[in-house]
Amino acid sequence: MYAHVTTYRLGNSAETWADMAEAETFDGVISDQTARTIASWWQAPAQSAIVALSHGLPFDTDELRDEIGRGIIGPPDAEALTAWLDELETLLSV
Repeated sequence: MYAHVTTYRLGNSAETWADMAEAETFDGVISDQTARTIASWWQAPAQSAIVALSHGLPFDTDELRDEIGRGIIGPPDAEALTAWLDELETLLSV
């Protein structure tokens, strides 16, 4: 499934960490802005879905899930991004 997530800007570290803490505390999911920011922190040329998400370009959700699953992204960031991706896929499947 393809998705296209854009926000006005990437978040700074303080905004991103606060959003991740809030999502963890209240069993929620991170914002689109935080998902894009995490992707920008971990992007590398070989990871096309992560790069696309970080730049607000269309990406394949299955490819993004595979890239997250390869262990390239650190555990707290990977968990937050996976939960966000689960929510995104649920919204897209309706």
